[in-house]
Amino acid sequence: MPEGFRFGTGYAGLKKNHPDVAVVISETPANHACIFTKNSFPAAPIRLSRATALEHETVGGIVVNAGNANAATGRQGLEDAAFMKQVAERHSAGSAPFLVASTGVIGVPFQSLEKLSVAIEEACATATTGTEALLDVARAIMTTDTVPKAVSKRDRGYVIAGVTKGAGMIAPSMATTLTFIVTDARANNSVLRWALMKAYRATYERISVDAETSTNDCAFLLANGKSGATITGADAPHFASLLTAVLEELSRKLLKDAEGATKLIRVVAAGFPRDDWARTVARSIGDSLLVKTALHGADANWGRVLSAAGKTQIPLEEGRVSISFGPYTLFAGEPRPFSEEDVRAYLEGDEITIFFDAGSGSHSYEYLTCDLSKEYVEINASYRS
Repeated sequence: MPEGFRFGTGYAGLKKNHPDVAVVISETPANHACIFTKNSFPAAPIRLSRATALEHETVGGIVVNAGNANAATGRQGLEDAAFMKQVAERHSAGSAPFLVASTGVIGVPFQSLEKLSVAIEEACATATTGTEALLDVARAIMTTDTVPKAVSKRDRGYVIAGVTKGAGMIAPSMATTLTFIVTDARANNSVLRWALMKAYRATYERISVDAETSTNDCAFLLANGKSGATITGADAPHFASLLTAVLEELSRKLLKDAEGATKLIRVVAAGFPRDDWARTVARSIGDSLLVKTALHGADANWGRVLSAAGKTQIPLEEGRVSISFGPYTLFAGEPRPFSEEDVRAYLEGDEITIFFDAGSGSHSYEYLTCDLSKEYVEINASYRS
């Protein structure tokens, strides 16, 4: 675990019989980097934390609640987010400002600020170090998640640890889900921003559950320097690489726990003359509801993959294209004979790879997604009620 951080949780009654408030406290003011949702209707805590990050070089920690997004709640929502921030700052025994985050149902004001205050005070009072405390934070921020998601890695004398949440409303638009990362390395804010953006583009920017994003998506990286290890320009690439490894594991945990998902799907779009064409086609295939449902049913319907690639209107030559499911090539300029039984057996596995080769260049792009099941529909048909 990284030195100089404490983690605590409390219960405000926002979720049934489950901690729903958490704090991450740095013993000394921490440098930071943040990524915020690009949604046109950012939630109150996003707006407040964005302002805090711009105005302050260091922060004292993070306070977050689950069960209520505090989004589209008007002026009262901003006041409530500020209230959470102030309570956490007052009871954390620090001097630096806090970042705020929320997740849950949109458009519902907090019903009891008193309960929220008590929960934040409890989280601050009981905050402690250790792996279990970090996992408790991961549990407290869960909504439709079924398991907590945390990863920690040590190298070159410092540690990077992170938690994330999300099972739906996940798409590659940066800051997808709530993600909080802490490190006891010392680095200035510009280095942290560079590393976080580089790591996010290689991981969270390449995953999708349902091609949806939230009003509350954010990622916060805090660095307090307690280990004594300093990240300079020469060390930054290695730090970014370790951060990428942490986020890669977290992103795979998100997809493994996606709402109703039974399969992890890897889409590889290769053989393109341009990077952006490969990226666009990979996303189009991975986000296709028809592709996702076919794979859920282990149906070797490669025509849906071809159609999803074609709808991008990127100039592709049919005679050059090949499509494979794992080791089985089903189309190569024209339909190829294959064993339905063998391909179905492959598609019934819990990890599937789709290869789409345009046959026109050397650029490629990899995209991770999941299948779409009846359970996803059931969860989201009654999420609010």
